[in-house]
Amino acid sequence: VMPSIVTHHLFAKDVLESLPHSIKETVTKNIETYLIFAQSFDNLFYYHDEDYSKKVKKIVIPSSVQKINLGMFGDGLQATVAFAQNSKCTTIGEYVFSESDITEITIPKLVKKIDNYAFENCEKLKKVSFEKGSQLTSIGYYAFSKCNALTSLKLPSGVTTLGEGFISECDSLTTFEIPAGIKDLDMAAFINSTAIVKFAANSTCIKIYNSLGYFDDSANLGDFVIPASVKEIGNSSFYGAKVTSVKFASGSNCTGIGGSAFSSCSGLTAVTLPAKLTSIGDWAFEDCAKLKSITIPAGVTK
Repeated sequence: VMPSIVTHHLFAKDVLESLPHSIKETVTKNIETYLIFAQSFDNLFYYHDEDYSKKVKKIVIPSSVQKINLGMFGDGLQATVAFAQNSKCTTIGEYVFSESDITEITIPKLVKKIDNYAFENCEKLKKVSFEKGSQLTSIGYYAFSKCNALTSLKLPSGVTTLGEGFISECDSLTTFEIPAGIKDLDMAAFINSTAIVKFAANSTCIKIYNSLGYFDDSANLGDFVIPASVKEIGNSSFYGAKVTSVKFASGSNCTGIGGSAFSSCSGLTAVTLPAKLTSIGDWAFEDCAKLKSITIPAGVTK
């Protein structure tokens, strides 16, 4: 009879070692069919063993699990992973699936946060989907970076935070739509990303900024349209970005463009500024060699 504390689909080594010899022997011979212990019924803890990672073929995360902690299924795991129906999971922790061989994953609707590096370097990951009614609001730093097989990533509209470089070096990801729920957009989210970025049609974004203060050479924004809801573009928001043109949507509410906001955008050829604009910061369009002319709206006072 297995202990009642054994509730999950991979067997933690400390529990295995504590079992009676006869049970331990059975588990060792049939590792694919046994389960993983949790410190409590709602938290998976870190455990990694190379031999077990190769032997386990399928993992179903029980519905009782509320949080998956650091590195739980990462670093060489070759099993398929799924969440049980009616999952109570709210957090996928740091490095949980990092460097694993998973090919697809469906995120349960109660998950609110996907933490830093959660799916980093999952080179075989082709499909990420979200259950209907997803409550996801936050995606951490480099959460999906280096997922080279990923060709699309459609995030729930309720997402409000995108971490730095969260889709960096996803070479097969050609486009990305910024979720409608994001009000303050940190452009550092797209560092090292080659995907052409566009806002959702019903965007509610109010402010655009860049916590890094620059873009790398790979970031490709193409013909970038700034939604009417945006009121402010912060300093260095697009500094060094590969952007061909910048257009403000009809009825734009933007009143301020910060210093160096579009500096060193060497491919920028056209900018249409909004009528409500009142201020343009120092060096806002410095070193934009291909930008031959720009019309300053009448309301700009500084």
